[in-house]
Amino acid sequence: MADAAREYKSLALTNIKAQSSGRTRTGIAAVFGNVDAVGDRIVPGAFARTIDGGAKRARFLWNHSYQHPPVASIKELREVSRNELPDEVLEKAPEATGGLLVKRDYFDVDLSSWILQGIDAGDINEMSFAYDTIRSATVTEPVDGDPEKSREIRELQELKLYDCSDVLWGCNPATVAAGAKNFEALPLGVLAANLAFFESEFKAGRRNATRDQKLIDLIHNTAVGLGAVCNPDDEESGKSNTPEPGPDEINLTTPLSGLKLRTARLRVAQLQL
Repeated sequence: MADAAREYKSLALTNIKAQSSGRTRTGIAAVFGNVDAVGDRIVPGAFARTIDGGAKRARFLWNHSYQHPPVASIKELREVSRNELPDEVLEKAPEATGGLLVKRDYFDVDLSSWILQGIDAGDINEMSFAYDTIRSATVTEPVDGDPEKSREIRELQELKLYDCSDVLWGCNPATVAAGAKNFEALPLGVLAANLAFFESEFKAGRRNATRDQKLIDLIHNTAVGLGAVCNPDDEESGKSNTPEPGPDEINLTTPLSGLKLRTARLRVAQLQL
């Protein structure tokens, strides 16, 4: 079955030092065979269609930023066996059966050079990838061989790859839960500005409301949980007593209590990720 929204997964210690040369770096963007923190397991062959298509639309980005050009050019993208996985990956995922290798050349521009220096210094040591789930299946397996205990695992059988990215911290829930510093890395004002930008994308017809519905609901529920009050009457009439800030008017350091976020005042269907 095809899932509704674009997803992200990350992996630490992904770059293979022995295969570094000049501005070229090689790393493992995804691991097969292990069950991750959210109960997913990628199976070998999941990226086969992306690779068979020449991976022409896959990009290598910084922090999944779709508002900036790629920071590197992908030169090789292929699935590898367990024997080709670095020891650092096997230490974190001893049950891994293989992975997705990405070899890229970093452009000779300031941002790419900065990232490259961060990788070599060990300060940037995680990679993440963005994908759509085209085909998956839920399987039930015993826990630690105990038939009395079981868990459900979502097997990701076919994935459409959009990008691989160097990241400071991974995007999956397990990584975020590791420390509050991850929330500090995303100021509320930046989040508000991005939401306003995505809304403009929706109004311009560049977003797919059906595919993003789960994320729309999540944004709405989170905003309400934080105290946002939606006013259906104002929404229907298009009137409001308080003018809404545009993307360029939001102060990126404004505290939550001072922001009149569009997430609190527009219909959920108008907000897109």
